Amino acid sequence: MRSILRRLAVRQLRNLGLFLVLFFLLALLFLDGSLHLHAASGLEPPLMLGMLAVMTGGLAALALLYRRWRPSPPLRLDELQAMIDLLPAQVCVLDGEGCIVLVNREWQHFAEAAGVPLASVGVGVDYLAVCELGRRQGADGAEPVAQGIRAVMAGSPAPPTLINACHWGARRRWFQVGISGLPGWPGALVVHTEVTDALLGVEAQRLSEAAFANAGEGMAVCDSELRVLRVNEALARLLGREDLPGNPLPLGDLDGEEPILDDQGRWRSDCALTGAGGVPVRAHVSLARVRNADEVDSLVVATVTDLSRFEAYQARIDYLAYHDEITGLPNRRHLEEVLTEAMNPLMKDRRGALVLIGMDRLQPINESLGHAIGDQVLRMAAERLRAFAEARWSLARLAGDEFALWLEGRGAGQVRLPVQSLLRLLSEPLEIAGHQLYMTASAGVACFPDDGDEPETILRAADIALAVAKQKGRNRIQFTQADMNERVEEELFLSQELVNALAMNQLRVAYQPIICLGTLGVAGVEALLRWQHPDLGEVAPDRFIPLAEDTGLIIPIGEWVLREACRQLLAWEEAGQCCPRVSVNLSVAQFRDSNLVSRIVGILAETGIPPGRLCLEVTESTLASDPELAQEVLGSLRRVGISIAVDDFGTGYSSLAYLRQFPLDVLKVDRRFVARIEEDGDDAAITRAVITLARELGLKVVAEGVEKNGQLRLLRQWACSEAQGFLLARPLWGKDIDLSRLLSGLRKRLENHA
Repeated sequence: MRSILRRLAVRQLRNLGLFLVLFFLLALLFLDGSLHLHAASGLEPPLMLGMLAVMTGGLAALALLYRRWRPSPPLRLDELQAMIDLLPAQVCVLDGEGCIVLVNREWQHFAEAAGVPLASVGVGVDYLAVCELGRRQGADGAEPVAQGIRAVMAGSPAPPTLINACHWGARRRWFQVGISGLPGWPGALVVHTEVTDALLGVEAQRLSEAAFANAGEGMAVCDSELRVLRVNEALARLLGREDLPGNPLPLGDLDGEEPILDDQGRWRSDCALTGAGGVPVRAHVSLARVRNADEVDSLVVATVTDLSRFEAYQARIDYLAYHDEITGLPNRRHLEEVLTEAMNPLMKDRRGALVLIGMDRLQPINESLGHAIGDQVLRMAAERLRAFAEARWSLARLAGDEFALWLEGRGAGQVRLPVQSLLRLLSEPLEIAGHQLYMTASAGVACFPDDGDEPETILRAADIALAVAKQKGRNRIQFTQADMNERVEEELFLSQELVNALAMNQLRVAYQPIICLGTLGVAGVEALLRWQHPDLGEVAPDRFIPLAEDTGLIIPIGEWVLREACRQLLAWEEAGQCCPRVSVNLSVAQFRDSNLVSRIVGILAETGIPPGRLCLEVTESTLASDPELAQEVLGSLRRVGISIAVDDFGTGYSSLAYLRQFPLDVLKVDRRFVARIEEDGDDAAITRAVITLARELGLKVVAEGVEKNGQLRLLRQWACSEAQGFLLARPLWGKDIDLSRLLSGLRKRLENHA
């Protein structure tokens, strides 16, 4: 009888234990926070927490009583499966190794909805291994969950509810994880409750609060009566008030207008507010209704924009539209309006003079001392101009180094003296940052109405005059002349035509033979660029080559000339003619091209011409413009094997130091000396001295422009190496040159004039 009673008691206790397990699972489910309990039961959070504490304590006491009465028999999985299937959360049961042995229906449904195969998250999966993978991937809660599971399986108390992030499908989700031991079971029970939306809502709320607090615009949250509930720092700072919450929103003087929201719940207006320290503030106030979820109560969000900032910005923009930022002088736009008013055709008998002033050589100051010093030069020049003009004349800075002065009521005869005084004023030394700078200025003058009766016309005329003044040596005044505009328009036309000349095959290369005076053989040829325009005919080199240099076209044109010259050497060789070398001129722009040497070497390799058969000619002014660069470039060319000639020697700096400083091979005596060696003793002495000096230095000498037999006789008498000129041979197209016939004819002419 006692044994029967004991078995009945054990069975009842076992049923009670299963009931308590289910009860405890429900407690775990609702233990994710007082909000869930509050929503589910309607009880206040403190009361619900107390109930959970009582239930948990009771469960623990009953579990101890049950264990003292009899050790728990093994828990049946089918009974446990039935219990966990009743729960609305995702539940799994782990064995003593941490592997999943049971999952409930909600777990399965959740996996299907997330698109995750159950095989990867269901029965047989090592839950602890999944936690370790999550830890390596940066899930902060993975390690505490694993530690909690190990603790429960070791018989320690269950840890508090944890938050863990993991990926279910393509989405990152957050779960509240509850862990519990089970009576008579060596593993653990794990309950997942997704809290993704709640956490994201909290984060969104935090970001919204931060945006409101840190917004640059003033903002306030008001009730439907426009009483302030909350205010951000920007609005409190703008109005200088800390007592806004609880008080009506200050809207200032609205001239009797009531802030009534429209059908969309909006209202906006410009208001005169009282700012910090009692300072008036012009502001734009915008109100917008925000309804609660129940659509009953509503809030009003006010945005207050300080218009004084925008007015200051607008004033700055308006100022810069008509003034130069560096000097503070009126700009070109302002000057054009002054000229438009002064040249109004309705105003009779009006006249004036426009003076454009250009500061000479400002660019070298920018390059050597920096743009900050250059800007200071402009400011000091502007101050001198402002003092000179006073209120009598209109002054402006146009761009770069140019200023403009409009002399109202002055004619051409009344301009020179004041402009001369102005140039003297601008030439006085400047003290800037410890530097004493000596500047000069040039001026171009155009008079209204003689040189133009519209702002654009008079500006262009003065600009042309200024350019001519700088071309003539700077530090001078140049008045507009009748043919200036024609010359400028012609140069502009030629510049535009030159752009197409290379592509349209209008450029050609002629070759003038260079004769060895000792053997009367061909020492080489000089490549000469020619332009045959379809309408203008042959354009003189001295007209288009300076334009090519100014526009930068000389670099591609020069490359084309070099390639054509090398190809012509090959063509002569294939025709059985031997030309020892070809000379090609280099401009200043080409010389300063950082890719010059590589371009030349590439063309030589492309055409197969040995470097020793190429001679490059540079002028003295090119060498003098940048001696360090010249030394570097010429050295690189000489190392390749290319020879170097100084063209037009005697017309430039003629420094004997250059003959020692630079790696040179040939001196070419300018034709202006050769032309007068028969009549002018000085020219003869200079030419003979150059020949003698060059011979002593191991250099060849080429005399240019030989046109008379007497010149040739003297040059041969002085042991000049080589010569070229019309007497010896005129420039010819490459296909027309027959070197053997040319030499035969040359010898016959010389014999006849011997």
